[in-house]
Amino acid sequence: MSSCSFVQTLNPLSSKMEWKVVNDDYDYNQEIATSCYGDMLHDDERNKKFGLALKIAIEKFHSSGKEAHVLDIGTGTGLLSMLAVKYGADSVTACETFLPMANCAIGVINENGFSDKIKVVKSHSTSLTVGENGDVKQKANILVAEVFDTELIGEGAIKTFNHAFENLLTDDAIVIPSCGIVYAQVVESDLAQKWNKLDDWKSGEELLLTIPKEIKTCSGAGAVHDIQLSEFRHNHFKAISNPIQIFRFDWAKNKIIPNYRQSKSIIKAITSGKAQVVFLWWELVMDEIGEVMLSCAPVWEHPDGKGKEMDIRGLTKILPWRDHWMQAIYFFTNEISLRENDSFSLISSHDEFSFWFQVKDTELSNLEIQRPVCNCSFHFLLSRARIGAINDSRRRKNYLTALEGIVTPNVACIVLGDISLLSLLCAKLGARKVYIVSENASVERVTRMLAVENKLTNVISLHSDLSQVIQTLSNELVKESFDVLVLSEPYFRNSILPWDNMAFWYAKQELDENVKNLSQVTSIRTLPKRCRLRGFAVQFDNLWRIATPLNICEGFSLRIFDELIAAAKVKAENYTEAQPLWEYPGIALSLPLTFFEFDFSSCVPQNKLQKNGTMEMTSSGRCDGIALWMEYDLTDNCSISFGPVKKVVSGQYVEWDMYERQGVHLFRDQPAVEAKDLMNYNVEFDPNEAEINFNFIFIK
Repeated sequence: MSSCSFVQTLNPLSSKMEWKVVNDDYDYNQEIATSCYGDMLHDDERNKKFGLALKIAIEKFHSSGKEAHVLDIGTGTGLLSMLAVKYGADSVTACETFLPMANCAIGVINENGFSDKIKVVKSHSTSLTVGENGDVKQKANILVAEVFDTELIGEGAIKTFNHAFENLLTDDAIVIPSCGIVYAQVVESDLAQKWNKLDDWKSGEELLLTIPKEIKTCSGAGAVHDIQLSEFRHNHFKAISNPIQIFRFDWAKNKIIPNYRQSKSIIKAITSGKAQVVFLWWELVMDEIGEVMLSCAPVWEHPDGKGKEMDIRGLTKILPWRDHWMQAIYFFTNEISLRENDSFSLISSHDEFSFWFQVKDTELSNLEIQRPVCNCSFHFLLSRARIGAINDSRRRKNYLTALEGIVTPNVACIVLGDISLLSLLCAKLGARKVYIVSENASVERVTRMLAVENKLTNVISLHSDLSQVIQTLSNELVKESFDVLVLSEPYFRNSILPWDNMAFWYAKQELDENVKNLSQVTSIRTLPKRCRLRGFAVQFDNLWRIATPLNICEGFSLRIFDELIAAAKVKAENYTEAQPLWEYPGIALSLPLTFFEFDFSSCVPQNKLQKNGTMEMTSSGRCDGIALWMEYDLTDNCSISFGPVKKVVSGQYVEWDMYERQGVHLFRDQPAVEAKDLMNYNVEFDPNEAEINFNFIFIK
């Protein structure tokens, strides 16, 4: 029986640290609830090709009169170990360092009747000992290891395989997979570039705000930007090169793979354009002779899609889908312009865990390219999606329209939230004074840099907390009356779920209580004025896989794993997830409903609010869950949605905002529904806990 303890956590909605009673395995519950284990096990191609490679390897040793001794590194549920036994392995040792999963594997293996044939070691593979009294009695002659991520090597594959060859395997060992091949494609994409480079703010031909050179020329953060590249449509990019092989990781060659390598590729441009970013993916060679292949290529380059006369949407429905291995985007520090047939150099580098790239328009001799490091703080502070949101023309147009009508020389603006250009825009539009609240020194540095570049330092005033703003406001504007505009996009760096940005409401209320006491304040206005929490029922093409139980996988019962995930979600209170739904296509099964509307000019309620109602299905399908998002009325005449960007039509795919994570409440069991079927909902807003909880029940 687990005991309980207190942990201090940040509530992203109230922006306050709170004590919470949790089980001692709280952190494990969080990690299990948000893991990709279920998605991996729903990956039918992965399971079958690992199994086929095991079968080939075991049969090879048996055909030569040798026993087959399998080592399974990172066993997870024990699936690959059970497949090894199924195909005749003489002994199997499985290791798993994450204790809840190691215990789960033991339970799954026992339930399937393999406890006498598989030994589970609760340890990292680099800690395994070999010998009569060791974790493994003898070295293995078959290694199966699924230790890969979107970058292939990000989970420590190089160290894992190198250590295994030096310490755990026989000289004639077969390794599964035998090889990993990494591909890169150079493309032009202004859309992708907006996730990395901050643009000047223009209104038509008028330049409103200039971005400092220090930010524009910064190499940006070196972190991978992983996305479902198959949803990045052809009108979003132009291929400058064909895909090329940049690195090969020969896991099976029984020699050390270096932690650092660099390769230079001379490429001929296949069309004119700008070399701006690199698309990356990889494939696995599962067997020794290269007959069993597993590709993570986007659909337009996937080998199984070649020759099929289908559009992208059709291909995504028939080709393997996975969320645990996606594709990646990397950004060049400097883009170059090329004409068709021009030759250029792509320099690719990797360390033990990651990749980085540079592009040159000339052939180069030996040149070491350093990993990108953000020196301006801007990229360090913000996610790729947030940078894209700041660049988004739709957002900029709406914010400008809203502020032009209310910012005057008699208005003092108080900006709440983290790194926003709205503070500078207010100053540019003629606000008397703009006060910015931020406790983060890096946020202050970036904001000051932007203010200096735009010659707005006499208008912009930075403060670490609300009390400083009140005091400064009172001292600076003591002689004349003025209006106050409290505004936010809203955006807060700690926000996870869409409604977490209502932290603006809590901060504004604290501010209002003090501003109202200033005699010179004639009025207080709020931007945005109000918000709505909205949602509709949806059938996803694939996202349902991350939540639905497995039951049986490759003929084995995974009931214990299903129960582990379900229990972890309950304990972690992780029923609703934040997902960038533009990457996960889905069809609307109902029309959008408004669950709550909150007026920011009023006080945060003291008691819980409940909304009960019925949602009617307007299309037939499989109901995988409820998509959720926030809409904001900036003014009475100007609104912005951070969910669908076009009208939702029942029975059709939804077009989502690409720069915001929406909420999704996924059902474990996906019922089949017909038009006019009904679902009851109960939505509760607890203002004291700053939480919103959902309950949905279909009416039979």
